[in-house]
Amino acid sequence: MRRKAKEQAVRERKEARRAKAVVREITSRPRRARSDYELWLDENDARQPLTRADLHSQNDDTAARVVANGGGIQAVIDATDLRTLDNVKNLIDPAILRRAYDNDLLRKPEPPGRT
Repeated sequence: MRRKAKEQAVRERKEARRAKAVVREITSRPRRARSDYELWLDENDARQPLTRADLHSQNDDTAARVVANGGGIQAVIDATDLRTLDNVKNLIDPAILRRAYDNDLLRKPEPPGRT
């Protein structure tokens, strides 16, 4: 999950940089678009794809609330009614799941003999 969340963040930053470069290139031109089609092409090139956060579902919102309240993976499964860990991994934003795993680690009891 951590790797997936990290890859998602890297991909979104890369897309944002690409879109900003296109906008800079378009705005640095000395002339305006000559036709509606050329204008449409410029706008289309400058458009950024939707991020995972933009595409949050109701389950993502529910999972985010549960995790913000300190819930772990099992709490996410129970709250979203997705029933299995595989469903949760496939349908919930990896960044939310990373925080749920972190919550599980924080609640994990210390092994005996350690202080």
